[in-house]
Amino acid sequence: MHDHRGSLFDLSTYLDVDVDERPPQLDMPGGDDFFDVTQVFADAAKDIAPGQVLLMEGYDLQQAMAVFEIGDPKLDSGMTPEGHDVLKFDPAAPLLPEELCWIMDRSLAYEMQWHAGNSLSHTVYTLCYVHHLSAIDPDSMRFSRVDPSRPIELITILLRAYVLGLLKCCDLSWRELNNLAVREIEDWQSDKCEVSLQEGVPLPYVLLQLEKASTWINNAVYIPAQWRQALLERLLLRKATLHLLSSDLSKDPSKFHSLLASARARLAVLRSNPAPEPQEGSPAHSAFDPYVTRRLAAYVPVCVVEVPGWEEVGKRVEGFLDGWGRAVTLAGTPCLRAWEIAGDLGRYRPPPLAAYLRSSIQNTFYNGVFVLNDHPPSWLVNRFFVESLGVRYDALRARLALQCTPAGGARPPPWQDMERLILKLLVPHIRANWANLPRHRRTLAKSLVGWHKLYDILREIASCHRDATIDEELVDALPTAALVWRLGVIREIVLSGFQLELYAPDERPFAYWYVAHVAERHLECIERLTRVVPDDSEVAEEMRFQVQMLTGVQLMCTSLFTILQPSTPLITSQTEANFTRRYKWAFRPEYGSVAHPRLAEYLGACAEAKKVSHFFFWSPL
Repeated sequence: MHDHRGSLFDLSTYLDVDVDERPPQLDMPGGDDFFDVTQVFADAAKDIAPGQVLLMEGYDLQQAMAVFEIGDPKLDSGMTPEGHDVLKFDPAAPLLPEELCWIMDRSLAYEMQWHAGNSLSHTVYTLCYVHHLSAIDPDSMRFSRVDPSRPIELITILLRAYVLGLLKCCDLSWRELNNLAVREIEDWQSDKCEVSLQEGVPLPYVLLQLEKASTWINNAVYIPAQWRQALLERLLLRKATLHLLSSDLSKDPSKFHSLLASARARLAVLRSNPAPEPQEGSPAHSAFDPYVTRRLAAYVPVCVVEVPGWEEVGKRVEGFLDGWGRAVTLAGTPCLRAWEIAGDLGRYRPPPLAAYLRSSIQNTFYNGVFVLNDHPPSWLVNRFFVESLGVRYDALRARLALQCTPAGGARPPPWQDMERLILKLLVPHIRANWANLPRHRRTLAKSLVGWHKLYDILREIASCHRDATIDEELVDALPTAALVWRLGVIREIVLSGFQLELYAPDERPFAYWYVAHVAERHLECIERLTRVVPDDSEVAEEMRFQVQMLTGVQLMCTSLFTILQPSTPLITSQTEANFTRRYKWAFRPEYGSVAHPRLAEYLGACAEAKKVSHFFFWSPL
């Protein structure tokens, strides 16, 4: 703080310092008449709690942070923390076989952490060999044999091949994740930090290097048999993972199952024989630098990601393989309801699938050209009618066309509008089952208007054929086919609010009541459809399962509503405003006269629930 004599603000009035006793000024910019004013600020801030921020009008936290200078150590990701010893890394340092096994296992753990949503710079890139592959190339590396227990081939042949395989696995995963089936930042981090993932290296070359490494270790009789087998199993697991990542789920399921079986066998051996922790002073410890972000072109600050224990790593790899197993099973399942059920199980049953698997499953269902890699998009229209009414769409349309021909000047039934709308609805509906929970809920909420439009189109088609057809029950059931899907969407939207913890305590009774109401309407629709579906068909069997499931949902939600209902529910303006915001997806003007969730009916249900132990309440559609 500089002193200005004769100014209105004189520090001598605040500090116990005699101005005349100050040392003489030196000839330097600004002078040297400065005094310690720490206590002044400490006294002024004595009533401010730790962590409290006082802001004035026109000056917010963002502006306050902007005053930090570029290069401030607190904002410098390249700063070495106090007490952190930088380990000197020598890529050519010889390693024992067990040390190499430990490095491979730890790099696998970091790879699983990347799939869990962390960035490459905090996980895979912490392996220093990733940044020094050229230094361990056997064609350019000069070395002399010193210790026969640490052959340099463990570095130049085995470790180099393994790191190439690791980076290629990340490259193949990155390509899949970058197609936006799952969203960047929400589910995974895409920043490569200008580090090569061996994008330009052909996959056959990497597989060849792994094959050469496997052949070498098999013939290295001077390495103990225990560690020869341990290294071989790790190389074969990496090779199997590369094959899995590069294979098409739907083209050759039998080959995919054999690859999964091989990977599971290798993993079982690894889990039963983990590599020991290297001794203190081992060069293996310097192979990982958790602060490597300091030296990378990264936009994220340094973050040390904890490495889980080997048992946890084994569970994560096993979950990854199990997810692949589910994916290849789904790839051979041409049933929309099966895909929907599998998606529901994946969302509600932990642990959740990794982003890579969710993206792969979505693209297996529809890759932008074909459905299930074999069917044109029009196949979905047939499946919609087969699974809703037990009849193929082309057969239904041909049968109705023979029975009824529009009169001259009459508007023909909007079949093509219906086809386009079904395609527009079904693809995102199925794929959304493998999005993250908030995005899945938003996708369903946005689709409700489309399902209602489909309902209206099917009503129009039914009205065009109702008076001149012998299949009167089938025609009357057409709009119900769309209604069944729409009611299922509403049920999932409301129930997902519990999983996302969106509801306040006073909102939960209404949510349970509304789900019970929707389930009752859904059961009525299924009962209407069973009249036209053949009893011995798979569709009828699926509908019987739906009846059991919906009945259980209805009873549980009714019981929970009865338990949680308020003793004296009151509707205030704030309650109505909260209710409208929470269920805004149900109050869009496009719905027209469709019944909405109503607070008044909820109050009536509360009153009725006091008289009887079980109730079912609904409003007409």
